[in-house]
Amino acid sequence: MFSKKNVSYKLRLTILLVLSAGIILSFAPGATAQPIETWSGPLKFQVKATEFNPLTEKFDKKNKNVTGTLELYTGIEGPPIPNLDGYYMKFIGKDQNNQDVAFGITQLALIDMEVNATTGKFLAVGVGEFYDPNAPGEKWGIVYIDFSGSWKAATSKKPETISMVIKMGGGIDRDVIISANPKVTLTKQP
Repeated sequence: MFSKKNVSYKLRLTILLVLSAGIILSFAPGATAQPIETWSGPLKFQVKATEFNPLTEKFDKKNKNVTGTLELYTGIEGPPIPNLDGYYMKFIGKDQNNQDVAFGITQLALIDMEVNATTGKFLAVGVGEFYDPNAPGEKWGIVYIDFSGSWKAATSKKPETISMVIKMGGGIDRDVIISANPKVTLTKQP
């Protein structure tokens, strides 16, 4: 009735669903608290935005060069967790016109995360909520995030720096679509 291939597929699917539920629940509000590690580093990248202009009934494309600091918050086991303000990751900086730029990712659910402890390489894909306090109108949106990279460990074998490439895209208020592809090296903060 069940082929070996079919059972193997169903078993893998069941395991994936259980792990996904566990990851989502571990990031849910009210989840068991664990120590938060803050990783921080300088970041310079370009944000691409497409916005609908109701006056011209066309989509306007804008690029914004931003410079600032990226912070990532993790638990002692590695996966991102929210800081006390609810951010898994946040960026604070300035654009090319010296205007404030700030955004954060909240309500993160990792769809998949692979870590190779031997090589120090990782890959994660997830979705979450995007918050931009400087956006005109609606400030909340949906974000897709894909990050990969590696870490360098000290003699204690605990990571000291994390280098990663982040691919993200999202939308705010159904009218603005953003994307960015920054590269960053983060160091653990005391």
